[in-house]
Amino acid sequence: MKSGLLSVLGSRGFVGSLVVCGLFILMSGCGQKELKLQGTPEEGGKLLTQMLEAWKDGKSLADYAKSSEPPIVVADEDWAAGATLKSFQMGTPMQYGGLWRIPVKVVVAHPDRGERERDFAYGVTLQPKISIIRADDSEF
Repeated sequence: MKSGLLSVLGSRGFVGSLVVCGLFILMSGCGQKELKLQGTPEEGGKLLTQMLEAWKDGKSLADYAKSSEPPIVVADEDWAAGATLKSFQMGTPMQYGGLWRIPVKVVVAHPDRGERERDFAYGVTLQPKISIIRADDSEF
């Protein structure tokens, strides 16, 4: 019969408990970090306005992305496809996780599909990189 510390360490229940506790300790540091919202709604709105004005003025998406200082990552499939922005009306920026969600009503003209009015939401991040990403889903 084992006594003292050896009998405790030899028991399967105790060892199993140590393994489970160790896994919980290791996993407590894992997972996604919460994205902290950077900047103000005004800053997010200003960046989106500048982007939409550049598109409306006829600048290409590639030229806008290259000439932006600091660099801005932009994703808008209509602009990338060569559509023309005729007009836009922005809504109020709202916090959405780690970005500003800004609803926009646009009138876009495609050479092969004509002119259409659509509602989008753009996600604007200000850190660590500036990005403006369009979502067709107004719920974002």
